[in-house]
Amino acid sequence: MVISREKVIPLIDIKIDGERVEQVANFTYLGHWITKNGRSDQEVKRRIGMAKNTFLRMSKLLTNRRISFATRSRLTKCYVWSVFLYACETWTLNASLERNIEAREMWLYRRMARISWKEKKKSKEVLEEIGLKHTELLKSKNQTARVLRAHTTSLKSPENLYGGKDQREETA
Repeated sequence: MVISREKVIPLIDIKIDGERVEQVANFTYLGHWITKNGRSDQEVKRRIGMAKNTFLRMSKLLTNRRISFATRSRLTKCYVWSVFLYACETWTLNASLERNIEAREMWLYRRMARISWKEKKKSKEVLEEIGLKHTELLKSKNQTARVLRAHTTSLKSPENLYGGKDQREETA
């Protein structure tokens, strides 16, 4: 597979033990969908679908009013958001994808609170009703990416890892 922004993807000729390796346009690697143009649009949409499917499979539990909303919210974060946010640190989001993610999150909150779209409530009203100030998925995605960047930076730099000095030299 060749990842390129060009319209015409060049053909590759790789052989292993005399057999030519097939060139593909898309493939899944460790559960992450990789496309020939390197964009994350299809992966985000795929993850939204997977998260929605997970929510629908658990909808009796996640929409049950006998369970507090706080508990249902924690269950949603554990089971639904974890499916959605897998490998999110690799995504490059544009405004359209961010709106799509926020719309899906609001769909989920409306379902959990059993608020029909026919009620014509604005997103702010729904968030106030369930006790949130803002949507959380994009915030979670950004925090995940920030934590991973900080972690990889600390792995690369002994100064960051050991609090300002390289303790490996002191133990030697």
